Amino acid sequence: MKRRAFESILILSLLWGCGRDLEIAEISIRAIGWRVVGPGMYSSLAIDRFGRPHVAVYRPETRALYYYTTDERGNWVSEPIEETPDAGRYNAIAVAEDDTIWIAYYVYRGEGFIMVAYRRPGEQGWTYMRGPDSQQSINEGGYLSMALDFNRNPHIAYVDLEGQNLLYGYYAEGSWHGFAIDQGYSPGCYHVCRIDYTTSLKINSSGEPVIKYYDAGNGNLK
Repeated sequence: MKRRAFESILILSLLWGCGRDLEIAEISIRAIGWRVVGPGMYSSLAIDRFGRPHVAVYRPETRALYYYTTDERGNWVSEPIEETPDAGRYNAIAVAEDDTIWIAYYVYRGEGFIMVAYRRPGEQGWTYMRGPDSQQSINEGGYLSMALDFNRNPHIAYVDLEGQNLLYGYYAEGSWHGFAIDQGYSPGCYHVCRIDYTTSLKINSSGEPVIKYYDAGNGNLK
């Protein structure tokens, strides 16, 4: 579905420090149009080297994860990634330079964990594997973000939803390695002292991971 292009000014509010300080950023955005992908929430987006969009989206009506992209005519096409219930929240998608598509997502089946699906060029199906596990709790994988390094290996920042810790994992030589980065929980202040709401992971020019996250317990963006 296409709609008429328009220009608008978007006023973005950034709440810094959980109400302690408020900063307003004004950004001028030229919108060239939009197309409806489909129903869903917990979505993530990547653009490949040809400019084609790739979208991972959790569809609440089926409680499952779907993958969307466009065909040669620019029409959206989709396929399920994981159709078992409660799989696909907090997803992240990335496309490597060799066009391999990586999707990481949170699964809850009595305990929470990360699953990773990937597909190389020319392959019809997806390959699945368990993601990083730092052994911090039985409910890891919230608010995750992902980036690929120079070797096209995925790195993931995520939150332990049980203990409210910031966690990090990377894939190398056929296995995942997971670590705790910052502790957000202390006795007596659950749901107050926590790492929560957002993580963002990028790989810098030296190949090092850089993680941005919100420390809700201290009201700081780190």
